[in-house]
Amino acid sequence: MPNKPFKKLEREGAKLIEGWRYPANTGGAVDFESEHLCGQAKLVKEMSLSVLTSHVLAIEGAAQRRGKKALLMVKLRAGKGVQTPALICMTDQTFREMFPSFRDAMKEVALCPSDDHPERSPTSVTNVEGG
Repeated sequence: MPNKPFKKLEREGAKLIEGWRYPANTGGAVDFESEHLCGQAKLVKEMSLSVLTSHVLAIEGAAQRRGKKALLMVKLRAGKGVQTPALICMTDQTFREMFPSFRDAMKEVALCPSDDHPERSPTSVTNVEGG
């Protein structure tokens, strides 16, 4: 099996969502898919925010037609031997639909509570604005 970097990224995306990869772009706009998610992988040297947004909206449209949520997996191609992390991008609407109660979702992650910070209301101005 050829191990082109973009194919490797597609395989990593499929593994991340516990799904499968479409070989030779047979999935159309969808590079990888699972029971609930569709994804597209982009390996780039650079990408503007407007182009990133258009790719996220395109994969979201393809996923909606399949009755699923979408994500875009973007990885910077920084040069031979230079490792970069993959970024997972989605619209804020998709994030809200996937995590309707973010606080409840974080309980599943088993974060250790810190006594250093006073309890804040989820809707307090300082909490929302990061102040």
